[in-house]
Amino acid sequence: MIVFRAAVAAVLAVGATVAAAPGGSAATSAPDLAVSMVAVPDEVPDTGGVPDLRIAVSNVGGTATADVTLVLTLPPGAQAQTSSTHEIPGYGWQCDTSATPVVTCTRGPVEPGVTIGPVRLPLSLPASAAGTTATVTAQVSTKGREAVQANNTATAQFRYVTAPRPGDLTVSLAATPAEVEVAGLVELRPQVHQIGTFAAPYLRVDVAVPDNLRPASSYVGDYPWDCTFGRDVVTGVSSWYCKYYAPLAPGESTPPLVLTGHVDSGSPGDVLPFTASVLTVPGEDSTANNSAQASVSIVAAPR
Repeated sequence: MIVFRAAVAAVLAVGATVAAAPGGSAATSAPDLAVSMVAVPDEVPDTGGVPDLRIAVSNVGGTATADVTLVLTLPPGAQAQTSSTHEIPGYGWQCDTSATPVVTCTRGPVEPGVTIGPVRLPLSLPASAAGTTATVTAQVSTKGREAVQANNTATAQFRYVTAPRPGDLTVSLAATPAEVEVAGLVELRPQVHQIGTFAAPYLRVDVAVPDNLRPASSYVGDYPWDCTFGRDVVTGVSSWYCKYYAPLAPGESTPPLVLTGHVDSGSPGDVLPFTASVLTVPGEDSTANNSAQASVSIVAAPR
């Protein structure tokens, strides 16, 4: 049997072995185990989460127990965040999670008036609909007779709640005029829209352009926009890189941004393509709408 003793192990003691307040059976000659268990926190996002169980086992009887067995029954799909065989440092518990959803922990005698714990057991809970609950049951036992068994069971419940949704950014791009001569100017107008239900703390838009278009002016937009122009050394693609130094709340759009380019070369009939891409925010629901395209056509100069 492999025993894991590292202090950074997934199961961590958070309390101490302390004297318990004498119970009603303390004056008897038999041991009396009692268990308590708390869910921390007791709310879990509907996308799933890793909350804790805090478990304490006491002997409120008058004599020591021969041993103690703690059996935890987890809800469907839940897993204890421990190795299959694990020692809780400082508490003497040996826990076996190989039969999940049942976790069995054992230890030696517990003297009267002593509480083991509370100890922390992290759980991994699967996704579930908001409003549903997940229940964990704990049961303790010992060999031989106990004074009372009514306090040998405890339960803890986790309640699923709607998780805050990440932002969902989309971008649009307009290019004018639709037709341009060589040596003419093109205006590109990217705009980012927040269609999610959670604010985006920041954003960046890259506007890729063909090699025959170069910046025509130093105008890069008013604060909170800040744009630079350059060529990616890996892809070789030239782009404006525009950072937006402000959060974008749900339903908001960025203020206007105009990027002006000069068409250096080309032939009538050529199409100049442009692509605006907005970098995703962490956990973004959809990235399918994070880019937009526009184009203009090169026409011959009038004779």
